[in-house]
Amino acid sequence: MNTIDRFGIWLSRFSSRWMNWWKERAGNFNIFDENTPNHKKGNPFYWMGSMIYILLILQVCLGIVLTFLYVPDTTPVEKINPELVTYAHGHTYADVMEEAEEIHSVILEHYDFTDSEKALFEVVGMKDYEYFLENLEFSTDAPTVEQLIEQAQSFEDQYDDMDDAQKENIDDNFLQIMEFADEDAEELISSTYHAGLNITDAVDEAEILRTEISDLYKVFRKTEDQVVLISNGLNDIDEDGNAIVLDQVIKDANQALSKPSEELTNYETSIISLAGYTRDELIEETEYLGMSVSEAIIASERLEPVFVNLSEYQRKVFGEMIDLIGKSADTIAEELEVTISRAYESVAKISSKPLTQWIRGIHRYGAYAFIALLMLRWIRMFFCGEFKKPGELTWIVLTVIVVVSTFSGVTGYLLPFDQRSYWATTVGTQMLNSVDSMPVVGPLGIGTALKYMGLGAHQVGQSTILRFNILHYFLPILMLLMAEIYFLRSRKKRPKLNWIVLLILVLVIVSACLYLPAVNEPPPNTAKTPDHILPDWYFLFVYFYLKFLPGYVGTLITLLFIVFLVMFPIFDRRPEKSAKGRPGLTTLGIGGLLFFLAGSLFAYWVPFESAHRQMYVNGILLFNGFIFIVAFILYVIWRYRKMNKKNSLALRLGIDPKLIEVCGE
Repeated sequence: MNTIDRFGIWLSRFSSRWMNWWKERAGNFNIFDENTPNHKKGNPFYWMGSMIYILLILQVCLGIVLTFLYVPDTTPVEKINPELVTYAHGHTYADVMEEAEEIHSVILEHYDFTDSEKALFEVVGMKDYEYFLENLEFSTDAPTVEQLIEQAQSFEDQYDDMDDAQKENIDDNFLQIMEFADEDAEELISSTYHAGLNITDAVDEAEILRTEISDLYKVFRKTEDQVVLISNGLNDIDEDGNAIVLDQVIKDANQALSKPSEELTNYETSIISLAGYTRDELIEETEYLGMSVSEAIIASERLEPVFVNLSEYQRKVFGEMIDLIGKSADTIAEELEVTISRAYESVAKISSKPLTQWIRGIHRYGAYAFIALLMLRWIRMFFCGEFKKPGELTWIVLTVIVVVSTFSGVTGYLLPFDQRSYWATTVGTQMLNSVDSMPVVGPLGIGTALKYMGLGAHQVGQSTILRFNILHYFLPILMLLMAEIYFLRSRKKRPKLNWIVLLILVLVIVSACLYLPAVNEPPPNTAKTPDHILPDWYFLFVYFYLKFLPGYVGTLITLLFIVFLVMFPIFDRRPEKSAKGRPGLTTLGIGGLLFFLAGSLFAYWVPFESAHRQMYVNGILLFNGFIFIVAFILYVIWRYRKMNKKNSLALRLGIDPKLIEVCGE
């Protein structure tokens, strides 16, 4: 028998074994609990299959509806609608502009201005061309003087082409605009005056007044200690809202002085310049707005009449709102350096209408529920031993579905194209860069290639949003089609609808939509990375590894963990399914869940500091080491008790212990 014949025989046997394995596992496939015995289906843990199926159908239907409302285009909008753009969570540009205008009125009425200062403060925040356009005797939609002149020239051309009858019916507004056809923008602005000054100079003087009031507000009702801290660019209140004592800061600075520079935290780095001083020396040497500390506090009391006439909310946001007084939506967006794209605006329109906001909210929280239930179904399989023969195929497919579902959620996360989603996607895709620093595979440039394939460019942009949009709606449809093909080919019944389960599901999603409605976040500043950007809850654990572990370690652990989970049925092939009969693995499972929760919460609440990286790594190693030690000890105890039980039974029967099977062994 030659080599080819032997290979053919081996291939035939392998394919035969593979087909037998596949037939046995496929016949016991149980993703939606369709093969679960009826006596178990009264248990809430066995309702998850039907809920997963219902949510999958719901996600596909809502995704199709939202497809017709969403515009996957990162091109900036031509004109900003302040009613749609979010300034801060729950507040649009229109809201803050209105609030700033109310504060402006109170300041004009109650602040200690001279007559000339009061006149100047009326135009604070305005651009010189905005003032010119606002004070015209006719109406125009031109946003700048240059565009007004272009509009006038266009009107002039139209006028030349009109006959006498048409010219007689032209309104006055048309004619007044047309008069600017031969004007120069700079000359028009330079010939405009306010409060005895050229409008450009008046606006500049008004800005100086605003800055003075803003700086005085920073020390308004502050102690001398706080003024010193503020003048040094430090926080003057702690997390509980209490005034920070200067003596404590000086003490911390002196302690930081003895540390190596690489071990200093951000806080210690910021205060180290105060080391070696006493409190009195700092108060005496500090100047604020060219005044001593005590003089600055006295000068800030000019704001007292203003604050008496403000609401409690206005006092709280005064420092932020004073910087917005008189500014248009375009000016605010320009100063914040944000990009308001057509994609962002389309999602803002969806969120601005009650019906579509509910559709978006149900889509979002339905997706969260879908991923959460998949994870619970997965956890149940682990602790109940359902991944063992003949459930290996169900476990592998479910693991892949969990990974695909979270990836689908990540692709949808970018679509609003707001600050949080843009930077969460940018930071998340940077994990692929670390692949290029891995040994062996690093020089191949696989990470860069994968990142480019995913983003369609070297950074998040138009190509990315198109790809993510397609994937976000294609993946759920693909999963539903695969489920339907499975039911048709296997001739198995679809999960029965449990009305109690459906009611609970509806209540949870509706409550989430009421308590946390789907509203827009602020648009993205693509040039500046925020301090503490976070992904969605199901990705926080991965973010924890990527953020707190150095280099490619976090990426490698994530990839190996996914491979380990897919191949897990191979590592535990004993027939014992009870959690009590598998104490080692049960302990590892509980420890893994605790670490998932702890890591997610840690990533959410604790800002990352490079100086603490070693502490984070040590904490991760200690926690995992502790879980492995506990699991090993429990396994040894269980094994010892099992062997004792086996030996005792053999002694009573008078036979060899090797002939006895105890607890499935």
